[in-house]
Amino acid sequence: MKRSASSDRHIVTEVGRRKEFPFLGRSLLIGGLGFCLVSLCVFATVAFAERWMYEQLGLLGAYLAWTALFILLGGGVLGSLVVGKWRLPKFYLLFGAAFFAYAVGWVAAYFIWRDGVGEWLGSLAGSLLMSFVLAAGFSVVMS
Repeated sequence: MKRSASSDRHIVTEVGRRKEFPFLGRSLLIGGLGFCLVSLCVFATVAFAERWMYEQLGLLGAYLAWTALFILLGGGVLGSLVVGKWRLPKFYLLFGAAFFAYAVGWVAAYFIWRDGVGEWLGSLAGSLLMSFVLAAGFSVVMS
């Protein structure tokens, strides 16, 4: 692996093709701060428009809208870190499926247990489901 003149990317040559990969630190910064901003945007709609969304869209519609916002905004931020041809459309499909799995796990646990317990169990269940979908999508071998 050779370093490029640019200090924020690795250059890897693979079967005659040259690919640039962002460094881990830069990827963590973009992914972490980017998804934090996405979360703040989505949760701002919860804070300022929750009642209106429930009235206009119903409970299920509001949760679907928040899920769609996370997928659209989060997929754009995190998709920028993926390298390769057609990276963004492919990543959007994978991230959409993964985040939808997260949302299903979270909502199911919250509706069953409610309150803080449902939120904690939902976060755990949703994170596990999302991880499985992402691992399968990136062909990660689990041992």
